[in-house]
Amino acid sequence: YAKALVQIAETKYKAGPINPINVRNLDGYGRELESTYDGETIIQYLLVLGNDIDDTLYVVYFESPQTTWANDWVTYGIPIISNLGLYQ
Repeated sequence: YAKALVQIAETKYKAGPINPINVRNLDGYGRELESTYDGETIIQYLLVLGNDIDDTLYVVYFESPQTTWANDWVTYGIPIISNLGLYQ
């Protein structure tokens, strides 16, 4: 389900490559997406992690205007993603 959800995003958004991710007992995929809102380009990071044994699925989403993406990703995105309770 995780891969299907990440793949389906490319039907609506400009999408980067799909990156497999493994975090302890969770397997999933992440990818950057690009869209436009009110004439401004927005970059999103979509992370979907699942555990088939526990039947759980987690969807994490971070977005920022393209003009500030590089700074926002380092300042906010990476710390948010890296400190999720899922990684404990």
